[in-house]
Amino acid sequence: MVQSLLPVACVPDHTALRSHLGPAAEVVARLWPDWPAGHGASRLACEYLLGRSRGWLDISGRPQSGEQGEQAETAWSPRPTVVIDDADGALLAAATVAGPAITAYWDDLRGERRGSAVAGLLTEAGLPQPHIAAELGHVGAPGGPEIFPPGCRVVLAAPKATAALREYLQAAAGLAEEFIVVGREKHMSTAINEELAEVFDRVDVSPGLAKCRLIIGSHPRGGSGAGPAEAAPVFPRSDIRPLRVPGAAPLEVAASGACYGGTQIDHGTDVLVSSLIDHRAKLTPAAGSHDSAGLTIADLGCGNGWLLANLQGLLNPATSIGIDVSKAALASATATLSTGNPDVQLVLADASAETDPALDALAGSCDLIVLNPPFHTGHTIETGTAHAMIRTAHRMLKPGGRLVCVYNSHLGYRGAVERTFGASRQWARDRKFTVVTAVRGA
Repeated sequence: MVQSLLPVACVPDHTALRSHLGPAAEVVARLWPDWPAGHGASRLACEYLLGRSRGWLDISGRPQSGEQGEQAETAWSPRPTVVIDDADGALLAAATVAGPAITAYWDDLRGERRGSAVAGLLTEAGLPQPHIAAELGHVGAPGGPEIFPPGCRVVLAAPKATAALREYLQAAAGLAEEFIVVGREKHMSTAINEELAEVFDRVDVSPGLAKCRLIIGSHPRGGSGAGPAEAAPVFPRSDIRPLRVPGAAPLEVAASGACYGGTQIDHGTDVLVSSLIDHRAKLTPAAGSHDSAGLTIADLGCGNGWLLANLQGLLNPATSIGIDVSKAALASATATLSTGNPDVQLVLADASAETDPALDALAGSCDLIVLNPPFHTGHTIETGTAHAMIRTAHRMLKPGGRLVCVYNSHLGYRGAVERTFGASRQWARDRKFTVVTAVRGA
């Protein structure tokens, strides 16, 4: 682990590093006064891009050697920069040292909102407006050059799933000249090297800095400027999965690379569906009735759509709504539900926010909400998101509407449900998961 990638004579301390950010330094000082402290990935990316652009570092992030052939092979070229899945905008700010042409994309709506705010501040500080790309190109949607300008340099925050990296590489194939993955060392595995090596002839690993590291793919296979790849797409993937509703035909479940869990059926969701089947009569507006003709149901965090497909088969509701903060999840659910479930509404929204325009419009509209909340955001284990989603479910339910929630038993979310709803009942429990239900009062 090194103290800095950069020559001490050129950048002696953090103050000097911040000064190299130019107009972005004002934004960084305003948002993160202690930067680069606490922003190891942003600092590492900044030092690397700065050092390479000044000729101090080679492509691996090490001091330039005296060998002319090596220098020519790894020489810096100004390129458009693409920043992907930057959690808080700090990577976006750091990338400004590489040049003014920046595109940013986020799968997670929360990151997009935070990053877009940072992009606005960078523009106010005098930098060109970064292009905020809305779509990756999941399931046939527009993408490709809209995100990845030909000959671009990509900076990706290390994803939790290798499949997400694979999908980004698929989308950037023939367009990206360099692909840089940055993240905490404990989250970086040799699988990243292997994925990059499928697309690039050269893969380098930087020195470690602030417990972070870079893995860099360069020299794309097929040559420079090959244009968008013509190979058959790897994503979305699909697998046939059984539905739990008696008599229902198996379902082709689709998943984009960044969709949590891929095409797999989460055990907690399976326990939740079994519990819903066991208590079907309690899910209709009039308890004990099997008439669900007017029911409005929502899956808060719909993922690949398998749970919503089960609810469709179980209840045949008038309105079904799938909600997720991930574009990849919604694209996956769209593909999963495209056959036999044409009327499902799929909504990109942040159910962990105190307010979200798309969810505010649904306030008080739902008879039933199912929830299998996450216990992590990216690589970070946390419970705040789940607590916030429980509060959002309460706002979305009609008076008398029901929440059915499954969670890892050790997390004890029943207390959060009861703080929001009042009384709750346990419907199921196994070695790992608990299902509780609660009804919104008048």
